[in-house]
Amino acid sequence: MSFLNQYWSSIVVVVIFLIVMLALIKLGYKKYVKEIIFYLVIKAEKEFGSKTGQAKFAAVMTWLYDRLPAIVKFIFTKKQISDLIEEGVKRM
Repeated sequence: MSFLNQYWSSIVVVVIFLIVMLALIKLGYKKYVKEIIFYLVIKAEKEFGSKTGQAKFAAVMTWLYDRLPAIVKFIFTKKQISDLIEEGVKRM
């Protein structure tokens, strides 16, 4: 407990630094992820054709997870990736 009392200001600075770094990483990778998703959505559309939404979605999700760096998988939740896929579909 004395460690916390002695170094509390340093601990707060480190925590704030980590939060800022995660935010910057997430913002920096978002554009990269959006472009990959858009490419994969187009690829799925060509490969599966129309009226195969669930199959295309599953294929894009699988292809995306094969291509993304591990840090990006940690930063983006499946829900966020799902939303980005929907955004890519609308962009087409």
